[in-house]
Amino acid sequence: MRSQKILGVIATLLTLSVLLLACSEASRSSSDLPKPPDPSEELEGKPFQINAEDIVRVTITDLTEEIEGIIDQEADIKELSEILNNASPYSGATTADFYGLFTFSMKDGSETKLKFSSHGAAFIDIKAQQGYMLDRSKVKALNALVDRIKKE
Repeated sequence: MRSQKILGVIATLLTLSVLLLACSEASRSSSDLPKPPDPSEELEGKPFQINAEDIVRVTITDLTEEIEGIIDQEADIKELSEILNNASPYSGATTADFYGLFTFSMKDGSETKLKFSSHGAAFIDIKAQQGYMLDRSKVKALNALVDRIKKE
């Protein structure tokens, strides 16, 4: 009888040991899981935005920094900002062609520089180091605006 009690205690201790080991493994596994991203740290998910009312002039230059066109008419600045606003964030590969460097001179004296490639379909905000992609219809509108400005 006494040996049965000792065996029962040993069995209980072994069972508790196994349970404790399993619980500690489960808690360690869940703490090793990656944490979900903090929404306040997600900068890449935001579409491009620029306020037309803050822009004085946009200078378009080529690779040699030669000026190809200047956008300084209010209607043209508004049209350009409407084309660019809400462009989707993008970090994939684009074609290597250079479409132009657009330098936005702002009323507060600051500048925003956007480097365009892929025939105007993709651009990078140089300061923010964030890429964006335009919809096809907006690419056509950008091409038409830039072609007209370069001819003036």
